[in-house]
Amino acid sequence: MKNYRSTKKDSEIKNIVSQSQKSKKNIVWQTNGEFRQVFEVLEIIKDIQLNLLIIKLDLNFGQIDTTKDIYVKFAYENSVYKTRCLRFQDDKITIISPSELHTTEKRHAPRKRFRSYQDANVDLAMSVYEDFSKPHNLRLRLLDISFEGFAINVSKTNLDFIRSCLQFNLLEINGRKLASPKAVKLRYVTAVVKNSGGKQNIINRVGFSFVDSFTKEQLKMYF
Repeated sequence: MKNYRSTKKDSEIKNIVSQSQKSKKNIVWQTNGEFRQVFEVLEIIKDIQLNLLIIKLDLNFGQIDTTKDIYVKFAYENSVYKTRCLRFQDDKITIISPSELHTTEKRHAPRKRFRSYQDANVDLAMSVYEDFSKPHNLRLRLLDISFEGFAINVSKTNLDFIRSCLQFNLLEINGRKLASPKAVKLRYVTAVVKNSGGKQNIINRVGFSFVDSFTKEQLKMYF
């Protein structure tokens, strides 16, 4: 069974639409009670200036009802969103480009993990202000990293501060400065309990995602 997540990430949504334009497996459907009317998508055209999608459909087995919701399923990552028809002419529907859609959970990114004895760290700049004024820098122990994001080990004091921040930039990985600060987003905070020598140690694991992902080649430069 596939796990789905919701995304509002503009770069990810644009990539899903662009990748799906190359596929012949996109579909559109409408529901009428328990009946689902499915239409094969023949072509997806992007109107970037108006933020619209013009979708050419195979209407051999039915017609679009402009009074009902339309569901679009993009072939790439099995991504789905619900919308309404703005215009229906001949065999084409015009709809607003998605600002949010449901897509399959990404679990394919190879993740490099570090043991406690390995000296791996990142430098983060963070600010409690939306305009990133008065940033504060912290060097934090790196637990794992992939081209989509990373996780760090954070003390209780630093954790309270991180939770109060609104903006984050990655500055360095393993002492190597990035060409320019890379924006990241706080994704989760979780406490992991580990037993060592009869004692319980609590690790505050904090996960971040890159606003714009690294490529595999770029990430290799830091390890």
